[in-house]
Amino acid sequence: MAADLCDDDGDELVELDVRGGDGEGVGFAALALLVTPSTPWWALLVPLLVWGAGGGIAGAPVMAVTVLVTEPERVGMVAGTVSTLASLGAGVGTAALGAVFTLYDGTGDGSRAVTDGTQAVLTVSAALAFIAVLTTLVLIHPRRVPRPDRSPQLVR
Repeated sequence: MAADLCDDDGDELVELDVRGGDGEGVGFAALALLVTPSTPWWALLVPLLVWGAGGGIAGAPVMAVTVLVTEPERVGMVAGTVSTLASLGAGVGTAALGAVFTLYDGTGDGSRAVTDGTQAVLTVSAALAFIAVLTTLVLIHPRRVPRPDRSPQLVR
């Protein structure tokens, strides 16, 4: 499906990735500002939807961009590497954000400590989402990545 959304240069895929990362960052930042012990659950719905939609939009084109900029004979190797690194990043990221939560869980007890830790985690997550967007724009932008030769080769 991602191939249907892009042209030969992959501009639309990178744009989807960037817009999705922006959505994640905005959702995280809004949640960090809104989360307090007295925040009603319904006030968090829009930021959660923005965050979730951003994650879905940003995650989908990653493999398509990877395949687009890879030599055809190396696509399997690169796809496996990207998949492995995504899983590894999720595990390490969860552990790191758990450490941030523990470090900033506030000086109070109960709900205030939980929201202090949650705000710290969401703030760090928003910053990381925006850093990922900048990294995508600088390192992975299609106009800067060399394209593999996909022209049909005559076999003799």
